[in-house]
Amino acid sequence: MDQIYININDMIECYTKRYLKEHFKKDLVSIEELISLIEDLKGDYDSAQEKIEDLEQDIKDNYKPIPYREQIDE
Repeated sequence: MDQIYININDMIECYTKRYLKEHFKKDLVSIEELISLIEDLKGDYDSAQEKIEDLEQDIKDNYKPIPYREQIDE
């Protein structure tokens, strides 16, 4: 089976094109390379999402709103 390549220069979205060029350092990439990159990015996204959820839960569990009067000691 022949490899299929995508020319990054044909990408419409300017940010996507720039990101892919910086990541791959070449104009033609295989479908497998793109899939691998997408899987890596998905893993990074999931990890960041978990950290955000953990932080939100930590804030809910460990911090309480302080009334204005208490903040200025009146």
